[in-house]
Amino acid sequence: MDFPIMSSRCSVHIQDDRVIKSYVRDSSFDKEVEAYSLLEGKQFIPRLIEKNYESKYIIIEKIDAPTISEFIEKNGIIPINFAEQMRTILVELMEANINITTEILKHDHIYIVNSNKIPNTYDVRIIDFDVYDKITSDFQRKYTLQEIDSYFGFVKDREDDSSKQQLRDKFYEYGATKQQLEEFFNNI
Repeated sequence: MDFPIMSSRCSVHIQDDRVIKSYVRDSSFDKEVEAYSLLEGKQFIPRLIEKNYESKYIIIEKIDAPTISEFIEKNGIIPINFAEQMRTILVELMEANINITTEILKHDHIYIVNSNKIPNTYDVRIIDFDVYDKITSDFQRKYTLQEIDSYFGFVKDREDDSSKQQLRDKFYEYGATKQQLEEFFNNI
């Protein structure tokens, strides 16, 4: 039997290959639908199957993959291309005027999917767009990019030790060990 996952903003029901999100707050529904509209066709989000404005629910495809924490626990590694993909995703979100950096970096919002492109590589997929700040000015865009680079700046500048430490701390939250982190940072 399917038991819903409840939050103050919505309930989530998982049925086979679909996820049904029913919203308590109109603003959460509106934000999520707007984000899916802005990000239509992006491979890093689940496909939107249906939206119902009257009943305030959406149906999206279920990502059949582990979260970043589950992946690390099961495989004992951090995907080598994770940081580069996350930075790219966050920049694409910024270009769509969506700042969701802190919400997206939650371990249960990041999924690691086997890539069909190159063996032993993984794609990152993200969920939950009902809470974000809309970027409306160049100042906000600049701030958002600084926020992204506080975690992933070393992708552009391998000597950026402060972003490595920030991401290291986030990986500890995800359940990574010191050895896994050393291997990850030595191989990027």
